Order: sequence, then structure tokens, then C-alpha cells
Amino acid sequence: MRTTNEAQGDAKVRDAERVGAIAIGVFAIVIVIVIVVSFIRNERVRERTRRVLHDVCGKVCGLVRRMARVRGWMTRSASDERRSRPPGSEWAAPARASEIGSQYGDDGRSSAGGFGLGGYQEEVKLEDARARAERERVEAERWARWEAEDEERELKRAEKRAEKKAEKKAEKEKTRAKRWVKYDEAWNALEATSTTSATPLAYDDVPWPPKMDELLEREAGGASASERDWKLAYHRCVKRWHPDKFTARFRSRVEAGVDGEKIAERVQAVAKALTVAYARR
Repeated sequence: MRTTNEAQGDAKVRDAERVGAIAIGVFAIVIVIVIVVSFIRNERVRERTRRVLHDVCGKVCGLVRRMARVRGWMTRSASDERRSRPPGSEWAAPARASEIGSQYGDDGRSSAGGFGLGGYQEEVKLEDARARAERERVEAERWARWEAEDEERELKRAEKRAEKKAEKKAEKEKTRAKRWVKYDEAWNALEATSTTSATPLAYDDVPWPPKMDELLEREAGGASASERDWKLAYHRCVKRWHPDKFTARFRSRVEAGVDGEKIAERVQAVAKALTVAYARR
């Protein structure tokens, strides 16, 4: 028969093996994390991860020590006995000052856990300040990213508007060019039948210029045309649009129709626009 002491000893051994296995597993995980952290390029993330690992290791060590004391594997040291006693006159005695200094260190922090005599509160405040600074940094980066995305979207919208405007302008120029071509073709057809046709000439039968103030410039070949080109273009246009010349060519057909006054008024306007354009060239 096994004695009670032997059974208790075997139980302690099994408990020690379990705790040892747990501690080894935890430390193995920590080592793996440390290796992974070494590859992190962000200095802030790497430093924060190191602090977390330091706290985890301290808590694991404290847990193992407490479990060992509960199981009776470790005896309480004299310093532990003193810390477990309620504060008395010996805590305030000057003779104990050197002992307290050795217990907590010169900076007032406990040698066991890094906290003591206000050190814990200081660490908490420091950690809160770091966390707040990190949150502010992340928030600032987020807003900056959103602003950059807004600016990029606005630039894209502006580019699309510019493209649409350019396309509309090109389409407008294309349509205007077609109207000028149609104008030339209609005038050639009208002049070809000016002496042979007796059909009454209506207002819509006259090929009016698409833009009266652009007629002379187009006929001259553009704004950079020479003085001679401007003069020749003006004479060609006047030969076609001068009221007396227009009436002499199409009098019978205009009088045979019902739009004689309207046609004469529009011909006067075209002739006046030609004179103004030639004067300010």
C-alpha cells in the first residue's frame, strides 16, 4: 500500500509537469512571436509588441510562482513574509529604509514586477498617453487618406467634365463645318439656276450663312489671312450679298414670292455684318 505522503508527492510531480508543459508552451509561442516581430519594419508596432510580450512573460512567471506556492513546491521568502504582514511600526522605522530601498530599487519600482510606490500609476499614464497618441496618429492618417481620395475623385470628375466639354465643342465645330459645307453647296445650286428658273424664291430657299460675323473670316481663310486675301474675300461676299446685286440677280423670283420684305431685310443684315467685319479685321 502506498502511503499518503507518496500519493501527495506523485500528485505534486504531475502538477509540476503540467505547469512546466504549460510554461514551456507559452514561452515557445512567445519565442515564435519574437521571431516574427523581428521582421516587422514599423518601429512603433515592433516596440508596442515587445512591451506586450514583456507583460505576458511577467504574468506567466507570476502565475507559475503562485501555483507553486499554493501546491507547496516553493517556500515563502522572508521578503514575502514581510510584504504579507500588515504595516506596522517597523515600516516607518528609519532602520528599515535601506531594506525598502533594496526591495523597490532607487527609482521606486518593485524589483519583482517593475511596479511599486506609484510606478504602476506612472506606467498606466504612460501607456494611456502612448495609446492616445497612436489613436490620434491613426485618425490623422485616416482623414488624410480620405481627403486624398476626395481630391482624386474631384480631379477625375474635373477630367470627365473637361473631356465632355471638349467632345461637345468638337461636335459643335463638326456640326458648324457641315453647315458651312451645306451653305456652299446650296449657293452653288442657287447660282446655277439664277437665270433659268422662274420658281418664286421663298425665305427658306435662300442659303443664309450660319454665322454672319464669321462669313468674311471664313471666306478669307482664317484670322491670320493676308490683307490681299481679306480684300478679295470681301469683294466676293459683297458681289453675292450686296442688296442691289442680290436684287438684280433674283428680282423676278423674289417678287413672285411672298417673302420679299423678309428676304430684303435679312440681305441688308448680312451686308452690314460683312462691312463691320472688314473694318475691324
